[in-house]
Order: sequence, then C-alpha cells, then structure tokens
Amino acid sequence: MKKHIEKGDYGYARKYKNIRILLTIILFLCIVTDVVLGLVLYQTKSTLLTILACVMSLPFAKAFISYLLCVRFTPLKREEYSETEKLAETYGVKMMYDISVSDTDGMFFYPCLTVTNNNIISYVPNADTQDKIKEYTEHLKKSYAGTKYKFRIVVTSEIGQFEKELGKLHEPKDEQAKIDRYIANHILELGV
Repeated sequence: MKKHIEKGDYGYARKYKNIRILLTIILFLCIVTDVVLGLVLYQTKSTLLTILACVMSLPFAKAFISYLLCVRFTPLKREEYSETEKLAETYGVKMMYDISVSDTDGMFFYPCLTVTNNNIISYVPNADTQDKIKEYTEHLKKSYAGTKYKFRIVVTSEIGQFEKELGKLHEPKDEQAKIDRYIANHILELGV
C-alpha cells in the first residue's frame, strides 16, 4: 500500500477521520490549557489567554464538525477492496475509493466508484434497499448537474451486480477518456 494516501485512494476516509479527531483533541487541549493557565497565573478569566482560547474555539468547532460529518462513513473491508481491485484489473478501469460527495442536501459516501466511458458505476454495500440506491443515484446525478455532460449512473450494493455492470463497459476513445477524467476530478472536488 502507498504511504501517501490522496483523495480517491483506498484508506483516505480512515486517514481523514484520524486526522480530524487528532486535530479536534489537540485544539480542545490547547483551549483548556489556555483557560486553566490564565486562572492559575492571574486568578482571573479576563486575560489574553482567555481571548486566545476563544479564538481557538473556531478551528476546534470546524475540526469537530468535519469529524462528525464523516464518522458514519464505512469504507470497504480489505476483502472487498481486493475484490474490486481484481475487477478493475480484469475490466481495465480505474477505481476511486472513499469518495464523499456533499451538497446542500447532505453528504453521501461512495466506498468504490469508477467513471468510465460515459458511465459512473458505484459499489455501495450499505445501500441495501431500492430507496437507498435511488437516493445515492439521485445525489450523484445532482453532483455533476452543472456540467454539460450526461452520464449513465449505476449504484449497486452487490459485488456481482457491480461486476456485471463493469462487464458492459467498452474501452473509451481518447476524447471520452478526457471527459471521464474531468468528471472524476469534479466528483473528487465535491467532498472532503
């Protein structure tokens, strides 16, 4: 596995969550330390240390909210990841992992997704009902609505159906490959 994990790589969600919780804890400890130091050293709350603690509460809140937004995301298990990588190799597609897509309606997490030849195909194991699959599909449609391109979107919760959809793909032409990269980058930019 790579040491440097970027957006779209397997393990990005876990790394992001760990960084956010660590940052939240460090900022919280700094705030508490500032307040306690002000009280111990000056026996009053009216110090510059208290003002510094108040200012540090904004980045603390931002880090904490970022953590809360992504805490429910569940990435693929290692076995599922290995299986999707084998499928990627078999069908000659590039997989993107741990993709979060946010907009005004909320944030959705797509554990595995590929953008190939005018298709966006996603494997979401926890989308176990037709309503959830429809919700995930509609969210993806809205995510690139501002672009001029139309894509066929398929969201599935079963690895067999995911493989079947990958089998329907053909090798994209050069112009289509550029559009696929553009849409893939667009999707990466929409999340955390």
